Amino acid sequence: ARQFEAMRLTLGDGVCLLSGNRYEALLVTTACHLLGLRSTALHPLGSLADHLFTIEEVQAKAVIVDTQRFEQRGRDYANASFESGLKLQVLTLDDADYGSNVIAQCATQASTPVVRDIPHDAVSKLGFTGGTTGKPKGVMHTQRTSITTITQQNQAWDWPRPASALRFLAVTPISHAAGSIISSVFSQGGAVCLQAK
Repeated sequence: ARQFEAMRLTLGDGVCLLSGNRYEALLVTTACHLLGLRSTALHPLGSLADHLFTIEEVQAKAVIVDTQRFEQRGRDYANASFESGLKLQVLTLDDADYGSNVIAQCATQASTPVVRDIPHDAVSKLGFTGGTTGKPKGVMHTQRTSITTITQQNQAWDWPRPASALRFLAVTPISHAAGSIISSVFSQGGAVCLQAK
């Protein structure tokens, strides 16, 4: 979160993420929520055209790329020009010949806690549909929606007891449905295992 602050990203700014199931992707998403940024996961199987459409549609200030799996796609983002004149910062989770390694930059930041008073109606996430009717469509989630989802899952689902026995294997992309369960697992003291493929 401190690195995003150093980049002058502020409440309501958009950040897109293209990643496989990596813990660094969870850290990025958490940092976005802590600062009140709008996070948008780009689906790993999405086309370049769909990704560029989404990045421009959400007016992302930054896109973060897992270069272990998507090095060329990140290069495509770095070389893209947008009709709207959007200026996009391309960041990487690993070293690459483009952008800058956001994880390495984080090591230079202070380790003090980040505490912000984010309005409950601030948009925390823009999820995009698969585009089966043409173009993908954005679906807004507010901070309140995110907390309500966690609360509902914790109360209504049949979780293992004791909670310390809770183990969740994320096999499907965390940019999709699997990602919506992880916060509930962590909030109960459970553990998550991320399967890369």
